[in-house]
Amino acid sequence: MKSAFCQHWATAASVCLLLAWGAGNALARDLPASTLTLWTEGNQLNLRISLPVEGLVAASASLGPLNDAEAAQELALLERVLLARYLARHISLSQGRTRLSLTFEDAVLRESQSEDVGSLVMVDAEMTASLPRHGKLFPLTLSYDAVMHAVRDHRAAVFWQPPGTLATHMAEYGYRTFDDKPRPVILQRPRR
Repeated sequence: MKSAFCQHWATAASVCLLLAWGAGNALARDLPASTLTLWTEGNQLNLRISLPVEGLVAASASLGPLNDAEAAQELALLERVLLARYLARHISLSQGRTRLSLTFEDAVLRESQSEDVGSLVMVDAEMTASLPRHGKLFPLTLSYDAVMHAVRDHRAAVFWQPPGTLATHMAEYGYRTFDDKPRPVILQRPRR
């Protein structure tokens, strides 16, 4: 009698785990891609990263507090610190052999609509890097695997958009590794 009860309990627990795992993967699978938008102002490179909060939380449980934050409200200090730490581990930009020092500036949550998911919350994070006064900006080497390191079918799209201009598509890719590290993408000067 006891073993039959244990067997039913184990089966029920397994089914619950499979359902929970499948529901999380189904949600993350349909989420919109991360978008990275670059532009310069003077000797400063600006980067805006837009990505779904649900994807961030699926990729890193430590970002769970973002689920409780409200769109269009300023993020709490803890939420900004957690997001800044996460992004620092999952993005880098290099100019030639010089790795640019990205500084997390701020982030906001906004409501968005997606054909696949419907209503969702996106986070828009702003980062900056100082550029050398001499030399050309491109090519830039981008290493980015936020969300996609855990949600393998997540994608990223990269755009160049100086203020007052239309965005120029630069790259789009999914999760790729080389020597167990995200494989970098070389960003060439966009055509006008």
